[in-house]
Amino acid sequence: MYYEAGKTKEKLKLFNDAKMYYEKGFETAKNNSYLAGIKIGCLKFSAFYESLGNYKKSSLYLKYLNKIKIKQGEAELKARIELADQEKQLLIDKEQAKNDLKFKNTFLLLLSIIIGVLILFLLLLFYAFRSKSSFLRQLESSNKKILSVQKEKDDFLAYTSHEIRTPLSAVVGSAELLESTSLTKPQKQHLLSLKTSANNILFLVNDILDLSKLEKRKITLENISFSLTQLVENVCLALNSKALKNKVTLKKDVHDNVPETIIGDPVRLHQVLVNLIDNAIKFSNNGVVSIGLKLNTKESGNSLTFEIKDTGSGIDSKKLKTIFNPYVQENEATSRQYGGTGLGLSICKNIIEIMNGEISVASTVGVGSLFSFTIPFNRSHYDTIENSESNSIDLEKTEVLLVEDDLLNGELYSSLLKNKEKGVTVDWAKNGQEALSLLSNNFSYDIILMDLEMPIKNGIETTKEIRTKLNLKAVPILGMTAHVVEDVLSKCTKGGMNDCISKPFQAKQLKNKINELLNKPKLNVVFDNLTKNNPEKKAKYISIFESSFNKDIAQLKNAITNDDLKLTNNQIHKMKGACLTMGITKLSNQLIEMEQKNSLDLKEDLIILMSIFEDELNQLKRN
Repeated sequence: MYYEAGKTKEKLKLFNDAKMYYEKGFETAKNNSYLAGIKIGCLKFSAFYESLGNYKKSSLYLKYLNKIKIKQGEAELKARIELADQEKQLLIDKEQAKNDLKFKNTFLLLLSIIIGVLILFLLLLFYAFRSKSSFLRQLESSNKKILSVQKEKDDFLAYTSHEIRTPLSAVVGSAELLESTSLTKPQKQHLLSLKTSANNILFLVNDILDLSKLEKRKITLENISFSLTQLVENVCLALNSKALKNKVTLKKDVHDNVPETIIGDPVRLHQVLVNLIDNAIKFSNNGVVSIGLKLNTKESGNSLTFEIKDTGSGIDSKKLKTIFNPYVQENEATSRQYGGTGLGLSICKNIIEIMNGEISVASTVGVGSLFSFTIPFNRSHYDTIENSESNSIDLEKTEVLLVEDDLLNGELYSSLLKNKEKGVTVDWAKNGQEALSLLSNNFSYDIILMDLEMPIKNGIETTKEIRTKLNLKAVPILGMTAHVVEDVLSKCTKGGMNDCISKPFQAKQLKNKINELLNKPKLNVVFDNLTKNNPEKKAKYISIFESSFNKDIAQLKNAITNDDLKLTNNQIHKMKGACLTMGITKLSNQLIEMEQKNSLDLKEDLIILMSIFEDELNQLKRN
């Protein structure tokens, strides 16, 4: 019955049920020592496992059947059945052991492969780490060498500029003193030659130092109102004599829509134009140089395009890609024939890029060249600006302490400043220690002129002692240095100085600096010139200044709140320019103090600034 049920289930492909019925039938036959049932069961199981493809189990039941074919009594049958069961179990266990061993071998093989791959990965990782460490060490070593070379370069520039500028300062000072005396015509010509040579040397030194600062983006642009058309006119006037000498015709083409006044840096723009136009004249003997200027108006903002076109020798196409690189000239004969350092175009490119502009060149050998640059700008509120060459004033009733170790420079500066008629006296200390001794006995000096490089005690050390030990915090100190490298002004202000001036300087520059520090107003302030005898225009510009300054204060507050130091400094610099234009010294001095802090901790300074602004504005309106 069990076997028939199993057979039925097997036909229905219910193999688990079929196996169950076969096993019940087989066990029942064994328990009752029913030989025929056992034989049928063995055959059924053998056929069943064969149909499933399990030939090993199929053969087990055939072997089992073979063991119990002959019946020799009930006891013998049971013994044979038990023996057959044991053998069957042994075969099953052996098969299981074989499968387990096979599984273990497979597992061990896979584990060995994984361990091998892991070891290989670790070895590669270790090798990569060693290679990276070696590369990093090489990189660090190279970086140290670069920094060392850079420091040597900076030290060389500082030393060279100092060594050149110190004697050059004496040459320029001597020339100025000679110029103020009675001279014959030949002597005037020799003096002019002397001044020209000194200026040429200074020009070359400034070129090298300018490039060093520009490459590190250490140049700070001014942000003041100036006459654009007047600047172009001044450049042409300055180069007119060279144009006449080279038989070059200068032409200007300024479009009608170009604004009269803009806000920007006139000195740097002047420097770019002089370089480009001077080059055009230099290479265009018996030719024409055209200066074009046009306005570009776009939604993104206004910009100006300058075009300097010449009919000169032109530039080889192979050199056009490198023409803006430092020290590059078209060929080796250029420097011998025309002079120059090969730095002018590189300096122009750097200045224009700092102005967020672009410069390009197109040239054909034998036809000429076209240098074109475009810079963004902001319009000025002022309609016109009167320029004056003589914007300095003589000192009056001023006691000066000069601290200078160079004998010739000391004599020259003393002679340039002394004026008995106007009550200007100068005491000269040869070093910092002498200066401290003089100050200990005389607290009445109006200003101190302090050389930076001196024996015994240098300018920075002396200034610190003046501010701390002598507690003289009010007297302004003007640093004098022949170094024109970055961070000099920062070192001066951190050391306690109010400002610094670079040697060599003209008497006019020195007196202007002194007047600025003494808060003495300059003559011909732009605002005074524009509003003289014109109350309506004065009211107009005061209104513009009040409105724009209030907006600037709001933007400055936002910059400080947002911890934006760069924007804060730019905003302060912009506001300072507007105050200087208006001639409001108290307000500009407060902004100068804030600028020198180079910090975002300016909340108290802002309160003071707004208070001064209100007072000065009311005074402007009353006057």
